[in-house]
Amino acid sequence: MPALGTGSAFVAPAKRMNLRWILVAAVCGAAASLSWASGPSLDVCLPEDALPRASRATEQGFDIDVARLLAKELDRPLRVLWLPTPNLTDIESSDTDYRPLLRGQCNLMMSVPGASDIADFGGALTLSQPYYGASWEVFPADSSFNWQQPYDGKVAVRAHTVGHRAVHELGFDWTMQPDNASIVEAVERGAASAGLVWGPSLGSLDVERKANTEPPQALRWNMHLAYRADDGAMSSVINTALSSRGVQDAIAALLKRHGIPERGPFETVHTTEALNAL
Repeated sequence: MPALGTGSAFVAPAKRMNLRWILVAAVCGAAASLSWASGPSLDVCLPEDALPRASRATEQGFDIDVARLLAKELDRPLRVLWLPTPNLTDIESSDTDYRPLLRGQCNLMMSVPGASDIADFGGALTLSQPYYGASWEVFPADSSFNWQQPYDGKVAVRAHTVGHRAVHELGFDWTMQPDNASIVEAVERGAASAGLVWGPSLGSLDVERKANTEPPQALRWNMHLAYRADDGAMSSVINTALSSRGVQDAIAALLKRHGIPERGPFETVHTTEALNAL
């Protein structure tokens, strides 16, 4: 996963693209005949230990519940292929292993944060319309922090993330923390007066976000489903389902149930240009 939303911490972008092109060439031929329309089930790849998104141990989480919702809407049984949870270095990106999707081992991947996440696959994968938004969120609920105004307090934020860069570029005083638990602890002991966390992570934290705040464009993402670009049947049925008011209302209810802020989909989302303009 790229550090601070640009480049890569481990593989140079050009080299990474070459590796992915090799992967695409190797697997897309095999996957081409494995259209959703020809299969008996809706096959979804999910991380095995990534609450509040999904948990293999409990078979619970927002993503698996959305998958169940879609399977019911499409009148197909759901089959889950559990994947090792990626070792994230930028929590607002997915760092997802797309090989099972490219190989046809599953039809869908969930909560994909925009086209940049699949850009290196040469058009082999595509995205659904967005079905929810996610952003960086401020807590506690009574914090006086405002993105548009100076702030006298200190903000606790995870190190080397887009959120960290944003508070630095906008001139807020900050304290760098290694993980979400440390951010919460820093606020509780008074080392910081506000915390900044990736919104979906709130589902696993015992804190209440500050409502009625609008994060900068650089801190907003729309989440999509990813599927193979050659699977036209999947594209049609998924986007039709996501356009349904009943499905949209059910997704909003699932966000609330799992403690994930109901955001978006946003009209404007993170870009490198928006980040550099902070």
